[in-house]
Amino acid sequence: MNAGPTTLAREHHRRRAEQAHEHEHRLRRGLFHSMLLIVAATYLGWMYPLSQPLIAVLLGVALVCEWGPLHWRRWFVPEILLLSSGLATYLWSTHLDAESTANGHILGADWSFAGWIRMVLIFWSLIPSRAGMARVFAGMVIGELLLLSAQANVPGIAIVWLLCLAILAWAGDEWLRGSQANDNGVSVSSARPLSLWSRLLPMALAIAILSTLASAAVSGLRSQPESAEANPLHRSTGEQQRIDFDDSFGLNDEHFSDDDHTITARLEFDPSQFPPHHGMWYLRAATAPQVYLDNGSVRWRSGVQPHLSLQTAPDLHHHHEPQWATLFRAIGSGDMVLRPDHSLHAEVGSVLGDAHGNLFRPGLGDFPRRYRVDLGSESAPPSPFEQQNRALYTQVVPAVRQMLSHHLPDIARWKELSPEQAARSIHNWLRLRATYELHDLPQSMAGDAGDLRGFLFGSEEQRRGHCVHFTTATVLLLRASGHPARPVFGYASNEWDEQGVTFRSLHAHAWTEFHTSTGLWQRLETTPTNALQERFAEGLGNAEGSAGWNADEYLDADHEESAPTGMWHPLWWFALPAGIIIGLILRPYWGSKTPSEQRLQTLSRHSQSLLRCAQECGVMVTPSTTLSSIAHELEQRSSIPLQDTLRAHLAARFGDGPLPPPWPVKEIRRMYRLHQQSGPGH
Repeated sequence: MNAGPTTLAREHHRRRAEQAHEHEHRLRRGLFHSMLLIVAATYLGWMYPLSQPLIAVLLGVALVCEWGPLHWRRWFVPEILLLSSGLATYLWSTHLDAESTANGHILGADWSFAGWIRMVLIFWSLIPSRAGMARVFAGMVIGELLLLSAQANVPGIAIVWLLCLAILAWAGDEWLRGSQANDNGVSVSSARPLSLWSRLLPMALAIAILSTLASAAVSGLRSQPESAEANPLHRSTGEQQRIDFDDSFGLNDEHFSDDDHTITARLEFDPSQFPPHHGMWYLRAATAPQVYLDNGSVRWRSGVQPHLSLQTAPDLHHHHEPQWATLFRAIGSGDMVLRPDHSLHAEVGSVLGDAHGNLFRPGLGDFPRRYRVDLGSESAPPSPFEQQNRALYTQVVPAVRQMLSHHLPDIARWKELSPEQAARSIHNWLRLRATYELHDLPQSMAGDAGDLRGFLFGSEEQRRGHCVHFTTATVLLLRASGHPARPVFGYASNEWDEQGVTFRSLHAHAWTEFHTSTGLWQRLETTPTNALQERFAEGLGNAEGSAGWNADEYLDADHEESAPTGMWHPLWWFALPAGIIIGLILRPYWGSKTPSEQRLQTLSRHSQSLLRCAQECGVMVTPSTTLSSIAHELEQRSSIPLQDTLRAHLAARFGDGPLPPPWPVKEIRRMYRLHQQSGPGH
């Protein structure tokens, strides 16, 4: 007669114990997930600064959802708050990005949507806290790590941060699962303690290997040449040239064409504030001040790899009040940041720079871009590096210096003049001596610097060349006279209208900068201007006019039809799943177990199966329940003798006995059901 009340009391006690355990597990998960959420939000706010207000709002809502009353979850309050706050912050992000675009920012690493979507996914995976979701979060962190590892300009601290966060999430999930298993029955499970280093080190190694492989794969895809057929708007009549940071330039290179009218860039501004002048507009790409001989030919290169990370472009020069204009930059023009000559500001995200004032951004040429630039002028102050390394800009190859001194006694006179006077004299001397020609150039003379010697001191037929010849001769003559100078490569265009200036591939050009007596870099054009204008006019004879050219349509169409490159290449989407599959295959081999560990794991698995069977048979299990009491209760409820099996398990667990056979859980369940069906009296 007392069996019923006793069973109800036991069931009530069991439920209360389960509720206490569940409350404790929820508290642990909530604290751990909240910590992950705060750390992730801190990272996102630092990495994606335009998203900081959006991230702060989502973080506050997430913490409210996590620590709100438990009954909220019955009515899906966390999910409703996520959807509503996500929609509100999304609308906010579109407003922020619209302002950013209007101010000339690139939609790139500092795009507010980039941080917003990451925060929403983290919110969804961690809140409300559920068992095992920290592993999902760790997978998302690894995905972010792989994406960033493919970029050349990502701070190293970000990679370290993500690596530590992924390991923390994975290890924390292991800890939560282990503590929950032990709380279900400490005396029963006897799970082997977690070995922190044996689990964390393989995980860190796997993440590092995957990041390295993905970075190499994506970098290789990004470096593949782009197909001209993929973008009809950018198809050219001649070979498309690419002015990039790593390129070098020589007198005999064919970097210039007079029949390729493909649009490279478009500079637009408010004519009421900055009316365009009707002369030549210069759009600089790079300066390469280091001169060297390559098989006897004079060539130029920068000689300094970009290493200065700039939040806004650039801090390399002194500041002045900029006059802003909008630059539309076509696809396929390399990674250099195009900007008007002597422009000290260009609002491009994640910019790298070098000591010579060159600016570039990895992947800048993958898609058409739009950003704000300073209109610049004809002169600019030097950077601190340039001031401290004046000798670099007077460098001349000894063979070239000897050749110039031997053939040109005027160098001694130019040394006595001011930089402005020497530049004017050299300009007039070159104009009288050499003529402009782009095609059918004469062969180089024998010996070192034969191309330059023929252009300067050869016969009248040999003294022909294009802008690189004039620029090289001007820079080296100024340097030989003791005046700092350097070549600049970019575009020069006289194709202007009421809204701005159009730059095409045929406008590729080189010119000279020299250091004035007032401490400024000033542009010097020694290439005959009338010859340039004739070349441009001839090249535009078959070109379509720029009237009615819509930059927005151009950008949209290019994004739709351009060939996939970089992270957006289809092969990229196979990298992460392949890495996950490889990790799952190798997972059993990561921490090979010793025989004693395998023995404990087998015993724990047998005990867990008996524990589940006991719960199904109505046996109350608490943290103080022992294996012997469970076996005794099940023996009474199923009439199956278990004492021999119990002794074997106890001998194996606490002594040196052999591994026992598994508990006969199937027979216990079957006999328990038969007893239940036959009634309590049978």
